[in-house]
Amino acid sequence: MTKHVDFQKTISGLLVLIEGVLKRDAYIRALFLFCNKAKDKLKLLYWSNPP
Repeated sequence: MTKHVDFQKTISGLLVLIEGVLKRDAYIRALFLFCNKAKDKLKLLYWSNPP
């Protein structure tokens, strides 16, 4: 996905994007990176499953 994200979204809002738009399981061991419209800020979401 290459569009910007509304930075008022909470973690749960970003999870909805991951699972709904990207059709990915948000709870896998992966790094999801989001940028704002001006592309000067980043948010990342990382879920680490215990070994």
